[in-house]
Amino acid sequence: MKYLFIDTNIYLGFFRTSKEKLKSLDELEILIKDKKISLVFPKITQEELSRDIPVVSLFYCETLDQQLPKKLQFAVVIDKNDRKKVEGLHKQYLEALKELKEQYLQSVDVLSKRLLDDITKISADIHETDNLVQAAYFRKLRGNPPGKRQDPLGDEIAWEVLFSFCLDNDLTIIAADKDWKNPQNQKEIHPFLKREWGSKSEKKIEVFDSLGEFINSVTGKNTISKEEIREEKQSIHVSQLLNLGTISNMGSIASGASIAITSPNVINANPVYNPAVYANPLAYTPINMGVAPFNTSPLTIIGSTVKCQNCGKSYTPSGFNLTGTGNNYCDECKTKR
Repeated sequence: MKYLFIDTNIYLGFFRTSKEKLKSLDELEILIKDKKISLVFPKITQEELSRDIPVVSLFYCETLDQQLPKKLQFAVVIDKNDRKKVEGLHKQYLEALKELKEQYLQSVDVLSKRLLDDITKISADIHETDNLVQAAYFRKLRGNPPGKRQDPLGDEIAWEVLFSFCLDNDLTIIAADKDWKNPQNQKEIHPFLKREWGSKSEKKIEVFDSLGEFINSVTGKNTISKEEIREEKQSIHVSQLLNLGTISNMGSIASGASIAITSPNVINANPVYNPAVYANPLAYTPINMGVAPFNTSPLTIIGSTVKCQNCGKSYTPSGFNLTGTGNNYCDECKTKR
């Protein structure tokens, strides 16, 4: 029975997937119960998932808020009766939107319980140890994959768990993060991890981009449709952006992983946990989360107000940098440079 490890962003993607497209999770449970796979769900992955679910749900709620302006403005030539008619429809829309968000948050609770309670109970009985955490710590110090330099220990612990308990059978890793993969071929496991695995096991190790693709490989048929896989990957991509370390403002990216040019805010570094905000996502007001704590320039978007890295003056950039590797300079300082 092969082992299966699913990275946190894959789980988080399902919180942005339509209810009709959760078939991959249904099939996962069937494969586990039929003992065709043994799911490895380390405590560190459970904790990260539990910690990030409010971030993803908050982001989606604010995405809904951006569909229409909260306050309408009319030209003076617009008839008063016409204004009242539009205002009435707008009010109905906002009420319907609030109800939709409440329904979504209820579904988040249901899916959270399914993942963190139901699926956890049927996963492999594998536990982290202090020695594994220590090994993960030194792995990060050495700069060895998986994991990102600016992140806390996470993937490193997960790998130490896999490398310690799963050597007796084939292992599949489902991850969208590049630190698990071969830089030259994203369909293959990272060469460093492959060599490390091969030093202690003759069993196969492989990586998949989505749960749906893995399920199809196990069942030998198109159990999960191409459309469902496409939606799963799209949702995973948004979850990745939220965890890249360059994005914290939940309203900075619209649904479908595109940049929202209407947001008045700045995208900055890792999400800052604010219990007051997460306790009531419906009342959330977008805020500036702070300055990136590592050496990458914050992502900026059209309509954002940012500070020039040279003179400190606030200005509105004329575009955005998708990779987060550019520099923020006002037009005057750009000219001087």
